[in-house]
Amino acid sequence: MKALSQTELGSAVGVTFQQIQKYERGISRLSVSSLIVICRTLDIHPLEFVGGYFDDVDGLSTMDVLMRRLKDAEDRLGQIKTIVS
Repeated sequence: MKALSQTELGSAVGVTFQQIQKYERGISRLSVSSLIVICRTLDIHPLEFVGGYFDDVDGLSTMDVLMRRLKDAEDRLGQIKTIVS
């Protein structure tokens, strides 16, 4: 989707394109630091990459839960501003 070759991604992460292939196939494990570099290179948030593996009990993805919490926090902040004004 980002029009980036395995070689280019590997260079950004500091590994060979063969290692990127192993990550893609699940042959090799990916370190957290490499995951972060890959996500930064692809301009995506790590939760977009792995979020589907961490569903909430309600069936919501981690990103959905975080967005819900952010919305709740914004609502509470708005209530505080109303009280102070």
